[in-house]
Amino acid sequence: FYGVYLAVDWALVSDVLRDPEAHATDMGLWQTSIVVPQVLAGAFGRPLDLLNAREEGLGYLVLFLLAGAFFLLGAFLVAPIRRAR
Repeated sequence: FYGVYLAVDWALVSDVLRDPEAHATDMGLWQTSIVVPQVLAGAFGRPLDLLNAREEGLGYLVLFLLAGAFFLLGAFLVAPIRRAR
């Protein structure tokens, strides 16, 4: 299902890009914005484990709260995007 999620994002980005000469650069930057969080996500394993050791399920509670906050932030940032003319 992750591919469906990415396909929607790629479609949104390709609709919004204005300069056809810079599409490759812009899409490369977009891909970087997808990959960097995946690379950095590994750094959250140890703090998650420490929180779970402190109290059972605490790490996952924090993880899901952060995921919800980032989801809302993303929705807020994407809402003003309009289709390129």
